[in-house]
Amino acid sequence: STDLRETAPEDLTAMTLLAQSLITRVIDRLDDATGANLLSCIGPDAWQSVFHTHLHVIPRYPNDPMVLPWQPHAGDMDDIKSVATQLV
Repeated sequence: STDLRETAPEDLTAMTLLAQSLITRVIDRLDDATGANLLSCIGPDAWQSVFHTHLHVIPRYPNDPMVLPWQPHAGDMDDIKSVATQLV
């Protein structure tokens, strides 16, 4: 499959359980790792460069240089409600 949208439910379940196990190992076994990011890129505009279903497990460390590509902030509730209506 090209990405998560095309992944069979049983494969997605297996991937998620494997990712859970790997994240636990990353945090427990890598010196100083205090967290992890789980990332799936879907489409070129979302940085997908390998077109098969996969998950990135990214170890995180205190004060590591990795930052979000945007600065989260409170959203406009009217915009949020409008998008929610489109997704129901």
